[in-house]
Amino acid sequence: MDTGNRTEVVSFYQAIYMASEGYRDRIGWTGNYTSTAAGAEGTVSSVFSGDIERRVNYYRAMCGLKADVRVNSGSTVNIVSGDDWVPPANTTKAAASQRSALMIVRTYPGNSGLSHDPPNSSTAWTTAAWNANRNGNLALGFFGPGAVDAYFQEDVNGTSAWNVDVGHRRWLLFQWSTDFASGDTPGSFTPGSGSVRPPSNSMYVVPKISELDFAPAVIFATYPPAGFFPARLNAGFWSLSYPGGDFSAATVTLRDSASNVQPVTIVSRRTGYGDNSIVWQVPASVAAKSVTSDRTWNVTVSNIRGEGVPTQHSYQVILIDPDRLNETPVVSGNSSPVGSGSVYAISGVTGADKMEAGIFLRSASGWNEGAEDAAASAVVDRTAGSYPFRAITAGYVKSGSKAFRLTFPTRYDPFINGVPAQEFELGRELVPGASGTLNFQFRRGLMTAASKLAVETSDDGLTWTALGTPWSGTGGAGDSAFQSASLNLPAGAAPLRVRFRYYLADSVSPLYAHEDYPTQPTGIFIDDIKVSGCDWLEQTGAVGAPGLASFTLDATTAGRPLASGQEWWLRARAVVGGKAFSYGPAKSVKPSGPLQLTGPAQPPTTGADYSFIPDPAAQSYQLEVTTVDNSEVWTEGAEHSPAPQVSSATGSYAVSDNLAGYRKSGSFAFRLGLSTPEDNEDHFTIERVVVPTAASTLDFWLRRGPMSLTNRLHVELST
Repeated sequence: MDTGNRTEVVSFYQAIYMASEGYRDRIGWTGNYTSTAAGAEGTVSSVFSGDIERRVNYYRAMCGLKADVRVNSGSTVNIVSGDDWVPPANTTKAAASQRSALMIVRTYPGNSGLSHDPPNSSTAWTTAAWNANRNGNLALGFFGPGAVDAYFQEDVNGTSAWNVDVGHRRWLLFQWSTDFASGDTPGSFTPGSGSVRPPSNSMYVVPKISELDFAPAVIFATYPPAGFFPARLNAGFWSLSYPGGDFSAATVTLRDSASNVQPVTIVSRRTGYGDNSIVWQVPASVAAKSVTSDRTWNVTVSNIRGEGVPTQHSYQVILIDPDRLNETPVVSGNSSPVGSGSVYAISGVTGADKMEAGIFLRSASGWNEGAEDAAASAVVDRTAGSYPFRAITAGYVKSGSKAFRLTFPTRYDPFINGVPAQEFELGRELVPGASGTLNFQFRRGLMTAASKLAVETSDDGLTWTALGTPWSGTGGAGDSAFQSASLNLPAGAAPLRVRFRYYLADSVSPLYAHEDYPTQPTGIFIDDIKVSGCDWLEQTGAVGAPGLASFTLDATTAGRPLASGQEWWLRARAVVGGKAFSYGPAKSVKPSGPLQLTGPAQPPTTGADYSFIPDPAAQSYQLEVTTVDNSEVWTEGAEHSPAPQVSSATGSYAVSDNLAGYRKSGSFAFRLGLSTPEDNEDHFTIERVVVPTAASTLDFWLRRGPMSLTNRLHVELST
């Protein structure tokens, strides 16, 4: 793993670290919290064990260590002379760890289960559980890959009391280890009683001598590791380890990218946990877990002692956001191509799996996003899935048969140790004008004052900004009817995404949850989402391939024919580590069609030259010059003199008719009918070229004679 290559680090994070996310749904725990009998600890799925193994090896690889450690391989427990309690020798580490995890949670809210020497009076205690506690990292409130994160970061409650020594991290980074085991329980919450069982983890980390692999060369193992590193995995306690290193007199110097010294406090030189280490606490600004641009820190550890141990080690840590790339792909090419077939170039991203070009048609926003089960619905549902998102609650639908619903699925989720926010996103990218607005209808049901609805926008999907002030709940009464909301959208060059987010602003506030009131209208209901003063981008096509450097814009790649008057936005993005990153800036393309004229808009009185795009099928051309008079008001009657400027396509009757009683003025009126039973349509056209203004209207009088209920009169415009 080359941590000096930013793109490789991003790719490794997206492909390996993120592959273990979603582990909550894969644990497959077969145990229970009601019994302490043998087997109550249950087992976990092999896929879940693989998630843990992948997460451990991700960290080891980033730190430069051999990254092929096994988890839950079936290896047996470590029994050493002098152990107070000895399980059967054929007990596997996985089984012992699983029993330990049950003991940890069954002793909650006590903490004897988190002891490395738990008394045999502890609930669910067995000799196997004691052995796993003796040889393991222990956590309450975390499980699976989440516990691995907690062990490495060492900055959270629930990982016992010795975080300052970063012992959990040091055992997982023990350079000669080859085999770990993990026991896990996922946690539970009982709505009626409010009973909480936090998740738990027991990670068997102390190896047997026979398992050690001394082949790899020893190195300085640092955390955070040298090179580029995701800031979200940063820690307040930084450390450096080396087998046999003596750090008793070592010093640490930390500098920023401008060589300014940053204050650090050495908090541990303690031995006994994995490899010998030195640990120092960094300032909050250095321990940041979120960065918008890369931040560099330079570390030097000096006066290290030990036989064969280097006396000094210097390295650089560059904290990054792994969801952002430092290279922006750009599309370049002709802004006004003639017809289709133009080729556009893409500036690539170094090290990308592949490049993609997105082809979007910019159109006026005339849609109405309701919650109906329609194929055209463009909403991304990110709710819990435990309540109806498209709800049919009586009285809480503005139009149609359904409305979007956001509510808290539960009062407490042990996985996040809190109340899960709920959200959905419009699956449309908006291009607001100067007066663009987002409009929708909402009705609050059972919502406490701390329950909030925020409407937010983002131009990259990473940073979200609230529109206006969030709506708060009004208690058990809610709204008596739907309310209208209108929010101004910020105009800008980049298209916007919009999401609706429902969250609890105060973690200790009471709330209404769906699981407590399954038949009541908890939460907020949203319907008829529209925008005005906006265009939107409809993605109609895409092209992607490894190393893609150019593409052709035509009916095939665009997904529909190109025509004059359209505006296409061409955008490129990189796929790195299997993740499609945000699109770069758009290339606006307006195709030109045959006969489109170019030339000065205000020619001199002496004349000017104009050119046009030829039509390959034309035999000759005719140029029409017309004066435009926006002040002209004309009346088109059906009189024979002067002759009306009208062309008609009628059957066996005249379009100009003098039938008594069916004339508004003069002697004639225009008439449309169907001349035979087989006749489907008759029409006449006013042969005037009209250039409307914002205040222009078309006015006429009509009188219907005998007409079938299926007959229609349409007034239509054409360019």
